[in-house]
Amino acid sequence: MADDKFTTADKISVIEAGIDFYRPSRRNKGSPEYRAFCVLKAIAEDYRGRQEGEPLAAAYALQQAIDVAKAARKPNFGYPMGNLRQIAELTLGYWSSIRQALERFEAETTE
Repeated sequence: MADDKFTTADKISVIEAGIDFYRPSRRNKGSPEYRAFCVLKAIAEDYRGRQEGEPLAAAYALQQAIDVAKAARKPNFGYPMGNLRQIAELTLGYWSSIRQALERFEAETTE
C-alpha cells in the first residue's frame, strides 16, 4: 500500500499507539524496547512538525511572544526573564517545525 494514502494524522496516531506500547520500557535505558520507544518518539515529533499549518502556528506564536517581550523591555534592565523563558519554551515546543522549516530554507538557498 502506498505511503501517500495515509494522512499525517493517521501516521501520528499509529506511532503514538506504538509509543504507548513501549512506554513502560522507558525505565530500562539499555533495553531494545527503550530504543524503540525513543525512535518512535522521534518519528512522531517529525510527523507533528509536518502537520498542515504547524509551521504557521509556530511562527505566529513565536512572533507574539517576541512582540510581548519587546513591549515589556525596560531600557536599563533589558527583557523580563519570564518573557525570555516563554520564547525559549515555545522554541523548544515547536522545534520539529522550526528545524524542518530551516532545512527547507537551506535547501532552497543552496540550489
